Amino acid sequence: MECFKIPDGVWKSIQALFSSFWWHQRGEKRVHWKSWEGLCKPKKLGGLGFRNLNAFNQALLAKQAWRLVLSSHSLSARILKAKYYPDGDFLTAELGARPSYTWRSITSNRPLLCKGLGWQIGSGEQVRVWRDAWLPRETNFRPDFSPPAADLDLRVSSLRSSPSGPWDTDLLQNLFHPLDGVHPKNSSRVE
Repeated sequence: MECFKIPDGVWKSIQALFSSFWWHQRGEKRVHWKSWEGLCKPKKLGGLGFRNLNAFNQALLAKQAWRLVLSSHSLSARILKAKYYPDGDFLTAELGARPSYTWRSITSNRPLLCKGLGWQIGSGEQVRVWRDAWLPRETNFRPDFSPPAADLDLRVSSLRSSPSGPWDTDLLQNLFHPLDGVHPKNSSRVE
């Protein structure tokens, strides 16, 4: 379950077994007082805290993907890198020809992992202003509003008055919409 994507038919069958355990007794059907989705909600939200098997499987696969990003020197990461992305990194790797089921499973949840990833800004030389997730916000880490003639490869380092100096506040005010929340005080992160 941690390294392989459970096929839809399998997790639905297991979920049906759980459901029948709770809603059937000795051949009799009982009343469904709450939907299965409702039962899977946390207790704080009125559910019973049951696990949604599909979501749990996706979370475990995303955790494996995160391990490939963080622990690039582990044995499994080195094997997968040698076979599937020898010249790149996990986040930009292609599925490849004839991939293993493990590789297909882990890469199937890469979009889920990427939703929560963001850069921490140090020098800002590698981070693209309009394409990369770098803003320290709750949900969307990218600027929401880009000027029509924006240079898509503009680097965050060019937003500073000198390489390790303070932010160019005039440039920030000219480039970003106030709702983007780009403020020099939010920039003390490390790349």
